[in-house]
Amino acid sequence: MYVQETGALGWFEVASPDVVPRLLIKAVERDGRWVVGKLIVIGEALDSAALKSIPIARIESLLNTRTVGAALTARQSGIGEGFPEWLPSYREEFEQVDAALAAYLDRSPQPSFPPIEAGATSKREPLSRPDGADPDAFYRRVAEVYNDAVRETSAPAKVLAEEAGVPTTTVHRWIFEARRRGFLPPARKGRAG
Repeated sequence: MYVQETGALGWFEVASPDVVPRLLIKAVERDGRWVVGKLIVIGEALDSAALKSIPIARIESLLNTRTVGAALTARQSGIGEGFPEWLPSYREEFEQVDAALAAYLDRSPQPSFPPIEAGATSKREPLSRPDGADPDAFYRRVAEVYNDAVRETSAPAKVLAEEAGVPTTTVHRWIFEARRRGFLPPARKGRAG
């Protein structure tokens, strides 16, 4: 693993063969130690596995090595050398990123979608076994109820099965069929739900 300076004070790109997404970090000093203060994760389709692969402790250890830590401290205080001449400077760009993040966070926006309170569940009518009269309507309903349950729990099929009084495997079949009919997006391989 290595860190590459960006030419902007405290901003680095972290590269490692075992970290899939590209990482941009802003190192900040806290209690005499360099830590990750900001983290920008760049990838095509980030998932929990990609986020879990980010080795924050290793990155902070690297920031606190004698070479990197001393350079950070010297540049932060204005003593010592500036950035190497060969390094392109993205100082202005990263200052804009810092300013944009600060402005956004200072405004404390209200959530676009209201948060679900812990323990709160929607008042939805439980699913019931289809009667075969209108299969598309049933599987559209499965998709709606499933999307609602996903916001409330990490085990939506189990919750829907309990509400409907059917086995979880039955709800899994309903969800599978709703996906097959295009009422839900395809599932991600190896992921539950």
